[in-house]
Amino acid sequence: MNEEKQDENSARRIEIEKEERMRAEARNKAEKEIKKKKQSKAGIGCLVVIVMLIVIIAILSSGCKDKTETTTEPSTESSTEPPAETSLTPEQKLELAYTQSVGKIMGDIAEAMGYFEVLFQEKPSLLLWTDEEIIYVAMYTVIVEQSYETAKELEPPEKYKTFHSLLLSGLSKYAEAMPLLIYGIDHFDADKINQATELVGEGAVFINQATEEMNELK
Repeated sequence: MNEEKQDENSARRIEIEKEERMRAEARNKAEKEIKKKKQSKAGIGCLVVIVMLIVIIAILSSGCKDKTETTTEPSTESSTEPPAETSLTPEQKLELAYTQSVGKIMGDIAEAMGYFEVLFQEKPSLLLWTDEEIIYVAMYTVIVEQSYETAKELEPPEKYKTFHSLLLSGLSKYAEAMPLLIYGIDHFDADKINQATELVGEGAVFINQATEEMNELK
């Protein structure tokens, strides 16, 4: 009876060791693939996105400044009060509110992509990530998804309708990529991370078109 139990325990031990070896091999393979994918694609993709987002933010900021400067009467008296919004036409007010909202969204997206860029470049292996960094990644993926939802609720003025359509197309790709990124990180799944990277690249194409559209409007 004891010998039978020992044989059973021994067989179970061998099975467990085999499973552990298989998991370790799969994990190492995934780590190598993740590192390769991130170094060749993710970092570059995020950097391109950041540059385009910064361009949009700069254009929007310039537009807001122009509206307040050109519609406010010059005065020789010193004043700490902000420019009077009553000097803006209703259409200008709508455009100003819209561009300010989009600027906030673009700033949040740029911050998230910037964090991904730095982390992926400095620590291409997931094993190097701290618990705090993993929490920040999760937080920024939520910010990206929420930014898309916020953008969908905006009502663009006629002047910005084409830009807004392109913007939503880009942000939808980013939002779609976030769950794949989280799954890939949680399960060491290089394919999912690669899919997320490709979606970010597709989104960047639309953001680039939105940037060109915004440049034409100015």
